[in-house]
Amino acid sequence: MKLDPVIRTIISKRNINRFSVTEIRTAYLALVSNEELDIQKLRQFIYDDLHKLVKQGWLIKKTASNGKESRFTKTEVFDSALIAEELEQPFRKSSSNLNETISSLYSSLSILNADLLQCMGALDSFINLKQQFPELSDEIKDFIHSTKEQKHILKGKIAATEGILKKLKEKK
Repeated sequence: MKLDPVIRTIISKRNINRFSVTEIRTAYLALVSNEELDIQKLRQFIYDDLHKLVKQGWLIKKTASNGKESRFTKTEVFDSALIAEELEQPFRKSSSNLNETISSLYSSLSILNADLLQCMGALDSFINLKQQFPELSDEIKDFIHSTKEQKHILKGKIAATEGILKKLKEKK
C-alpha cells in the first residue's frame, strides 16, 4: 500500500490516535516547508490516504452525530513497525527521472524535519528537567549535549538535502 511518507511519519507515532483529517493536515504543513501547497487539495489527499488504511482495517472512521467531523482511531491490527520499515528506505527505488528524484528528496526532507522536531522537543524536555531538578544536573547534562549534537547533525542533513533540491530545480 502506497502512503505519503509524511502522513506515515505522523500517524505511526505511538501517541497519535483519534485524530481528524484537519489535525493531520496541520501536522503535515508543520513538517513540510512548501508554501505552495493547496490546503484543500492537501486535505483531500490526506483523507484518501487515511481511507486506504480504513479499507485495510488499520483505522476506524467515526463521524460525529452532526456529520461535520470524522475522527480516525487506530485498530489493534494497526502496525506502526510496518509503516516505519517503509520510512527507513526512502531511496529504495532508484530512478533516472528527475521529477521522481525530486519527489523522493522532498519525502526524505519531510522525514528529516520530523526528526528535527522530535529532537528539539527532547532537548526542551531535558532543559526543563534540569531546571526543575538541579540536583540531577550532571546526569542530564550528557543527554542535553548528545541531543544538541543530534540536532546539529539533522540541521546539516536538512541543509544538504535542500541544497541538492535547489540545484535539481534549477535543472528543470
